[in-house]
Amino acid sequence: EVGFNMTVEEGLIACLVMSLFYWKGYSEIGIEIERHGRNIPELDLSRTVGWFTTLIPFSIPLELPLDITQVLLETKELSRSKSLNGLGYSLLRYLLPESSLLKDTQQQISFNFFGSENYIYHDNLVAAEEKAGNDISPINETNYLIEFSSGIKNGELVTDLSLNSTIFSNEDAHNFIRIFNSSLDMITMHCEGFTERTY
Repeated sequence: EVGFNMTVEEGLIACLVMSLFYWKGYSEIGIEIERHGRNIPELDLSRTVGWFTTLIPFSIPLELPLDITQVLLETKELSRSKSLNGLGYSLLRYLLPESSLLKDTQQQISFNFFGSENYIYHDNLVAAEEKAGNDISPINETNYLIEFSSGIKNGELVTDLSLNSTIFSNEDAHNFIRIFNSSLDMITMHCEGFTERTY
């Protein structure tokens, strides 16, 4: 937060944008940000349970040389400019799919940040460490080139990456992971240079 007053989610989106550009030269590629839809101040959800999933279209044009400060600032401003946390776009997408406002909004990357998860519920009750198996059937066809999800578990960043196997190879996946880690280090070191809130 120091220097840029950004959330972890915004920082990860910026990192993803940079990684896609360094990886395959993707500039202004469409990213669909998924959120749980419960953090909309304009709506009273106090008598409800569950998620009201919202999908937010997102893209930033990039060119060399990349300016990390500019990428971070544009990510933050664009992320916060979406009215009702993307609820309007989600409603329009399903209620009026023929709307001209939805033209050229095909998103190719899926992004989901689950936030910080506390896995200790009680002194003698913790989440199981065993894997529960696949959440999605392996024969399910994805609509995205890449699906990226992440969260904070026990103080550490945990990410899950899925690439469309009809387009990308295992080598592509390894290269993307390497570039993402490198981009994350670059952003971290860049932000560490600020000792007080600047932007």
